[in-house]
Amino acid sequence: MWAGKIPAGELPFLSRQLFAFGPVLKVIKPVELQEMVKRRAGVLLGLYE
Repeated sequence: MWAGKIPAGELPFLSRQLFAFGPVLKVIKPVELQEMVKRRAGVLLGLYE
C-alpha cells in the first residue's frame, strides 16, 4: 500500500496515471480521486455498451 500527500491540483493527472493500472489498483482515498477514476472507468465502459 502507498500513502502520501498529493496537491489537489494534481488529482486529474494522477487519476489518469492510476487508471492505467486497471484492476490491480483500487483508490481508497481521497474520495475526489476515487470519483475521477470511477468516471474514467464509466467512460471506457460506455464505449462497449
